[in-house]
Amino acid sequence: MENIMKKLDYQPTNLSDYELENPLSTMVDFLDNNHLHQIREKTW
Repeated sequence: MENIMKKLDYQPTNLSDYELENPLSTMVDFLDNNHLHQIREKTW
């Protein structure tokens, strides 16, 4: 169970403080810069 919780709490280290505090902005940028079929491949 502890291993699962660590995976669920994962925070990528390459995100800035601003990106962590404003996830909507980060998500909008990601969606704007990637096609739908690429998003599926990257997120799954």
